[in-house]
Amino acid sequence: MRIVVKSKRIPKRLEEEVRKVLKHYFPEIDCVSLYYTGSAYGKYLRDWKIAINPVLLKKPKRVLYHTVAHELTHLIQWQQEKIRPKALKTEYSFLYAQRIPKGEKACEIWTYARHPDLVAPSYYLGLKPKKLPNSIKSWCTAMEFYEEHSFEIHNLAKKAIEMRRQGFRSYIKWFLNKLNSIFE
Repeated sequence: MRIVVKSKRIPKRLEEEVRKVLKHYFPEIDCVSLYYTGSAYGKYLRDWKIAINPVLLKKPKRVLYHTVAHELTHLIQWQQEKIRPKALKTEYSFLYAQRIPKGEKACEIWTYARHPDLVAPSYYLGLKPKKLPNSIKSWCTAMEFYEEHSFEIHNLAKKAIEMRRQGFRSYIKWFLNKLNSIFE
């Protein structure tokens, strides 16, 4: 597993954190080029490239790992035919039983299904947790809530992927309904 840093604006610590995520959760990826972005937390840039904003180093580790994993999942969405043979020999082979669909919501489901450590609040899923106080409802409370329910959310994501594999086309809607029920 190799990381090629393509910007002097990427701190060594961020490179090390990306390396940890790759090593622990993405054994099927051999090499990735790491770029800087200042416009978002992360971006998938095509081919074997992702861009990460160093501001993530100030966020909780769960958010950092989730964001890196989310961008790596986008990489897999576009490169899955090249990655699939190696991936089928890993503990994450269940994620490759079918083509991973494109899109942000599918990307989040596949990221959540990979490991409970990668479950964190997601802007893309559009959830409005009622159990949380109104201030973002208080970031710390949201993080605690996601940590507390990470295994449950992880298992729901795995079930949604299995449902899609069996031909259930509304697996995203099902997942979001189940996820909302946790928050109510």
